[in-house]
Amino acid sequence: MGSYWRTLPQPPAPEPETTVQGYGLTLLAFLLETGCYVTCSSDQLESADHAAAIAVRGAGSYYPAVFDRVSAVRHGIAATLRARAILDSEGAAPVPAPVAAGPQERPNTGPMAPLMPAPIVSPPAPARAPLVINF
Repeated sequence: MGSYWRTLPQPPAPEPETTVQGYGLTLLAFLLETGCYVTCSSDQLESADHAAAIAVRGAGSYYPAVFDRVSAVRHGIAATLRARAILDSEGAAPVPAPVAAGPQERPNTGPMAPLMPAPIVSPPAPARAPLVINF
């Protein structure tokens, strides 16, 4: 019986005598076959993108569908690298210091508003001096 959960395909490991361009082409073939960008490192994606640019420039008479597929893979590589750059820059941002906790105000409206309004309390009437009329 096979495992219920499938694992993501892993990029092939570089062989000892493979050039950088050759390994980039191997990674490009992996990405064309699987479309799985997340298991490749950023360096691997960059070398596959470089190899794709070289392969397209050196192409003679490929079908337009081949160019479309390679272009789609290059767009996927660029989007993955862009997303990783954004995530890396967000992680490097300094975390602001927590604000000192003060007394919290209760809102007058919304879900945190009190269900019963506060009773209106009139202040006591001021003491009155008796009115004295002298005739």
